[in-house]
Amino acid sequence: MCEGEVTEPEYFAFVRDQLKEHLISIVALGDLGDPLSVVEEAIMRRKNASKRARQAKDENLTYDEIWCVVDVDDHARLPEAKNLAKKEGINLAVSNPCFELWALLHFQEQNAHINSIAIQRRLRSHMPGYEKSLRCDAMVGAYTLAKQRAMALEKQHERNMSKQGSNPSTDVWKLVDKILESASKARPGKSGTEIISL
Repeated sequence: MCEGEVTEPEYFAFVRDQLKEHLISIVALGDLGDPLSVVEEAIMRRKNASKRARQAKDENLTYDEIWCVVDVDDHARLPEAKNLAKKEGINLAVSNPCFELWALLHFQEQNAHINSIAIQRRLRSHMPGYEKSLRCDAMVGAYTLAKQRAMALEKQHERNMSKQGSNPSTDVWKLVDKILESASKARPGKSGTEIISL
């Protein structure tokens, strides 16, 4: 489930479409307003899926995992969302300050604090014509580099004894790794990097 209406669903639809076999559902919930509402919606949808599975006597109707993709932005209820997600077994992919940081990491390092407007400006220099709609094809081939940069940011915050998830940071790579792992299981003998060239 994605908080954003355009960028996040576009990216994950692109990832899904690169896979030959997939059972990935992407739901954009941009109109809910904040991460807590997204987590609450995810819980409700999981309960409804479980109910349908019981009624149909078909466990395939349940979800294996649920991930909520949210931004930090200025959401006051993010700590509540994190607590509820942890309690309910919902996975979060949080980007600080925004999802577009993940896209930017495909093109450059970003070690210093940054705001959403500056990220969008930098993305325009890498993706001519970018305007809140990613050109995912421009990011192809840089997934591993973006993941390494995101992981380096985590280590940087640890070294600086900054709070986990400080600006800049993103967990999106964890979700993409899960998707690739799932795709690898669907095609025995193939690794995620053989299946998808992100």
